Amino acid sequence: MPDFPTASKAFTWQAQLYNSLKIELIRKLGVLFPYKAIILHSLFFSRVKHYTKCNSLLPLMSLSFYHILLLLLSFLSSLSADDSCSSYTFSTDESFTSCIDLPHLNAALHWTYSPKPGTLRAAFRASQVRHGWVAWGINPIATKMVGTQALVAFRHSNGSMVSYGTSIDSYAPLMSQGELTLPIYNLLADYVNNEMIIYATLGVWNTSDLNIVWQVGDKVEKDLPQRHEISGENLKSVGTISFS
Repeated sequence: MPDFPTASKAFTWQAQLYNSLKIELIRKLGVLFPYKAIILHSLFFSRVKHYTKCNSLLPLMSLSFYHILLLLLSFLSSLSADDSCSSYTFSTDESFTSCIDLPHLNAALHWTYSPKPGTLRAAFRASQVRHGWVAWGINPIATKMVGTQALVAFRHSNGSMVSYGTSIDSYAPLMSQGELTLPIYNLLADYVNNEMIIYATLGVWNTSDLNIVWQVGDKVEKDLPQRHEISGENLKSVGTISFS
């Protein structure tokens, strides 16, 4: 006679499986969305409560692997939708025709491109602490840091948010205000919900693609952004946006 698992053994296995899945889910989402790590547990358990209520209040530990998987997928799907750049609402009520969730540094870029007269209205967002800085820019030469015509934002020592242009001419730039090779209009910086935002209108050449670079740093001294981390995501924050 085969030795089938007892009900208590099956229950224990499901409990261990559930706990393992829950811990792994929270850990990975905490890495992807660090600013939301605190609320991940409450969001997950609110869905658990709803699920069990709709199923005659069955104990959670009696759920099969299939049910647990469906629950986790539902949670991931809604979280992803909530964090998409397309669902973001700016405090200025400004809207843009396109956006992209950038793959590094928890940032996003929103823009409206007008081929005639050749302008790019853009808003760059990145998660940041109050004493840090953010920057993004266009590199007309290649997808790399040196050569980038950048816009930087941080909180000035007088308490206000400031933004200006700076040309990145080396791997140890001064990050002081300077002239750019492209015109900049309506430059504005804001700090909303633990994000620094740079609004600007840029004069760009007629093209189907632009090389972009973005960066964040956690230190400002004497109203000058200091060196960012030189490892991990800080070395990967380059890319291309397409207008075609």
